[in-house]
Amino acid sequence: MVCEERAKAFAVIMLLGLCVTLAATRLVAAARFNAVPPGRSSSADRAEALLEKARAALGGTGALDDVKSLILRRHDKTTIKILFPDRLQTIDSTPWGDAINTLDGDRVWVRMPKLPDRFAAPSATIEAGTSAVAQAARRHQIVECSLKYLLRPPVGYRMSNRYAGKVTFGSTTGEAVEFAGPDDYWVSMIFDASTGLPKAQVRRIVGNPQVNGTHLIQELRDYRRSGDILLPFEIAEYRLRLGRTEAMAVWKFAIEVNPPLKEADFREPSAR
Repeated sequence: MVCEERAKAFAVIMLLGLCVTLAATRLVAAARFNAVPPGRSSSADRAEALLEKARAALGGTGALDDVKSLILRRHDKTTIKILFPDRLQTIDSTPWGDAINTLDGDRVWVRMPKLPDRFAAPSATIEAGTSAVAQAARRHQIVECSLKYLLRPPVGYRMSNRYAGKVTFGSTTGEAVEFAGPDDYWVSMIFDASTGLPKAQVRRIVGNPQVNGTHLIQELRDYRRSGDILLPFEIAEYRLRLGRTEAMAVWKFAIEVNPPLKEADFREPSAR
């Protein structure tokens, strides 16, 4: 029991530190895989054709544009609430209460449960969780969710895209479209040739000397209908490092489309 408590406490303490790591890994993402096909217009046309096919497979552009909010309940007692375009909250249940990390428009706030003294997080770790770098990480996370589930960046977030050719990462192969945002931020979507559905999301980890050049792959699986659209109810996340696949985790989700979330739901309790 003590070992289990220590493990859970360690996970809670690392939650905020992870924000900084996420920021470093997300500030530049999704390496440019293949040379752009000759002719800028042909590349753009090919990218748009892939995206149109995928949007149709997911339920159509209109149905995707109608999605304003999502709640993702992960099997490990983690809940992710998203109100597009700029609000996201992650709630991790622990034996001592909920650990909450929230992007509320232009700011991030964090609430940690009161841990036993031997597990208490250093104040420097808590401050890091609300730093400008952590804010960038949370904004990138909502961009990745929007691309992963709706195949569009959040409204107001400027991104361009290009056809990246046929790519292979680990066990994932398919044609890819690369999305580029501010600050050299990149995310790529890989598509299934037969169904047109998004098959994986890929980005390149940078900023950490120990894993520079490593690709983080999220394979999108178990598509099911939720409301008017198809969504992946399982995500297998792993790294491709030095040509080797490193398994990380498989997440199973229950998903709500357009739950009645409001901006006020993302405000820090003291600010409500």
